[in-house]
Amino acid sequence: FSEITDFERATSQTAQILMRQPTRLTMRTVGDGVNSAWNDYRPILTESEDTMYFTSRRPKETADKTVIFDDGQFEEGVYMSVRNGNKWDGGKWGDATAVTGLVADRRGRAGQETATSIAKGGTEMYLCHDGDIFVSLKDPETGKWRPAEPVRGAVNTEFNEDFAYVTANGEEMYFSSDAPGGLGGKDIWLSRRLPNGDWGEPTNLGPGVNTEEDEDAPFFHEPTNVLYFSSMGHSGMGGYDIFFSPRNDKGEFEASRNMGYPINSADDDIFFSPSADHGRGYYASIRWKETCKSPSYDIYEVEFEQPEQNTMAVLAATVKAQ
Repeated sequence: FSEITDFERATSQTAQILMRQPTRLTMRTVGDGVNSAWNDYRPILTESEDTMYFTSRRPKETADKTVIFDDGQFEEGVYMSVRNGNKWDGGKWGDATAVTGLVADRRGRAGQETATSIAKGGTEMYLCHDGDIFVSLKDPETGKWRPAEPVRGAVNTEFNEDFAYVTANGEEMYFSSDAPGGLGGKDIWLSRRLPNGDWGEPTNLGPGVNTEEDEDAPFFHEPTNVLYFSSMGHSGMGGYDIFFSPRNDKGEFEASRNMGYPINSADDDIFFSPSADHGRGYYASIRWKETCKSPSYDIYEVEFEQPEQNTMAVLAATVKAQ
């Protein structure tokens, strides 16, 4: 038997503490219209919450279906689902459709891309492809997304930039990168848009957010000035846990706090996207599926009984499956 490490011991202790005070919420899968037998993750919602864009590793209609990666999954692609009915009365998510033509590979086929945020009133979609950040503009006449181009400015490097959240007004970009100059692994950085439209020199968010391990999937909730992200380095329950860090009046991010159980689990929990009114959230979590040889991601929706997450002192949770 292998010896238990200090990190594993700390993770177990954190899990016990959080499970004794679970967050009061209702948790449910977003349903079979979105989730599949493959990895489904990175949910991004329109402001009205009636349309969801997400990334899936299912086989693409527009790609070579014989290209299977070592994990048994296919290349990443962007999909869209529309909610049938109101979010308040149990509206269901419809069958997902592929969003094509965003990024093409060298052969002109569908490229491996993943959408990470939508800004400017739903007219800009930010994507990651081949370790760089891209942006696609929506055609005002057809309503379709145009082919994406790398963002201009100082964000993309020779290293990996693989997640970008851009605020609704399009002025700030929070992104993860393993470029030098951080605290270690992947860190979260902030870049501001310059008057000429380029993205300025990024700044590291510092030790309140970043650690020597990986931080990823930032989402800045503008109404409450709170950054949500996932980390392998802060005190968690195992794998990636979701954390939040308020930004104070000085513009500094305070010490991060764990989102608690059952949002977080012993496996990866990542890509948290809260609703504008803070009453709900969408994220991805690893679950075992009978149709897969390995665990894979599904997308979940949570509805909080106490929308203000800084309370965190809660007593019970209900878990539902659709």
